[in-house]
Amino acid sequence: MQERGEQPDQRSILEKIRSASNQGDLGVTIIDLENEFSRLTETGDAQTMRDIVDAYFTLELHSFPSYVPEDAIRTLVLDNFDYVAAIADARKVGKDDASTMSLARDNPYPHAGKTQQFFRDAVNYHPKPPAAPQN
Repeated sequence: MQERGEQPDQRSILEKIRSASNQGDLGVTIIDLENEFSRLTETGDAQTMRDIVDAYFTLELHSFPSYVPEDAIRTLVLDNFDYVAAIADARKVGKDDASTMSLARDNPYPHAGKTQQFFRDAVNYHPKPPAAPQN
């Protein structure tokens, strides 16, 4: 929260996440991430997308016990950010926060929106669709 008379933090999302390990707080909101993911998609900046994922992965790596496999942590990071990208896409049609989250949650596969597809391609993340329900 910004104190009266304090200047807003002008650092990039990437810089905030990189410095978060020293503060114990990510320093960005989901809306900040949504906006950044949308901007990166529009500019085609796949490298910054990868850098953000790597910075967040490093932060998460240090917050888990050493017995948790790195692959599991990376999958968690990719799943989390894939959902953020889905929210960024859903925000374009959602009427409010609740409908936006519902849209993102209810259709996680197979139809990725523009931002989600850009994220997946940028970080080489291509999750398998969930298995069909068994009768």
